Amino acid sequence: MVKTVLLIEDEAVLRSATVRGLAKLSDLDVVAVGTVAEAVAELDRRLPDLVVSDIDLPDRLGLEMLGELGRRGGVCPVIFVTAYLKAFRSQIPRHARVTVLEKPLALDQLRSQVKAALGVSEASAPVAPFAVADYLQLACMGRHSVEIEVARGDRVVGRIVVCRGAAWSATDLVGRGEPAFRRMIFDHDGVTCRTLAGEPGPRELQRSWEALLMDAARVMDEAGRTNPRADDIESITEVPGPEGGFALEDEAAEPAADWTEPDRFEMLRDLGVEALLSKDYTAAWAALTEAAALHPDDAIIKANLIRLRALGVHVDEPARDEELS
Repeated sequence: MVKTVLLIEDEAVLRSATVRGLAKLSDLDVVAVGTVAEAVAELDRRLPDLVVSDIDLPDRLGLEMLGELGRRGGVCPVIFVTAYLKAFRSQIPRHARVTVLEKPLALDQLRSQVKAALGVSEASAPVAPFAVADYLQLACMGRHSVEIEVARGDRVVGRIVVCRGAAWSATDLVGRGEPAFRRMIFDHDGVTCRTLAGEPGPRELQRSWEALLMDAARVMDEAGRTNPRADDIESITEVPGPEGGFALEDEAAEPAADWTEPDRFEMLRDLGVEALLSKDYTAAWAALTEAAALHPDDAIIKANLIRLRALGVHVDEPARDEELS
């Protein structure tokens, strides 16, 4: 049975990122609006199963949604998300149906709260916003250091490390190095990317990322099949098996297409917003400054860069994420 979430968030990019994050939950319909007035209009159409609302909204306080729900006989749980928890704490009623979370908030944390409130589960095949190849190209072109992980359910089955713009290492549940790289590079499912923490470890990929990507596409094209997956081992922490000898599956797959400027801008913007929500401020700065180079007058990008500067993140001396948490 499909359940409805009414999301009230006035920042358009954050609203879009949240909708995309909640889309990974199965049997969920997210209705997203930017004001209390729009939310009330939605209540008159149908009562939701859950309300997720900012508090400081342009027209009225999100807290007023409790009264609007009550007047219509709504008894659904409500999750308030705010960057001004101290200012609003005394106005928030203590009730079993009311949960309060503080911004910035990682999408994974919000998803967990929504799952608990509605009793829903992760979609059987969650779709990541970008493929491994997309994250790889962005990280290498921007000379970033990141970890790109592929997961099946709650297990990590593969990891590619990029260090200062160079493809550094690849490990999956079957092996390491270029064979593992080829098995993962065109994967779209369960893909996440985050700033590399600590040392990258020994380098296993000696060729340029462009050469590795082209070779992987060539091998897949010649085989006419999708890259295989190592899904049947408990976790990536297990000792990898021998390299090579990995049978190809029968599904067709296409290599990632070249990025147009609007596509690249949208990707950088969304990466920056998601990193900001996860308190990965260095990664947020890197993605948003690249987006600003493409569209310097974008109001949302400018506002988030101002927010990061206020937190102490800037181009010469990026602040450590743990100091800003």
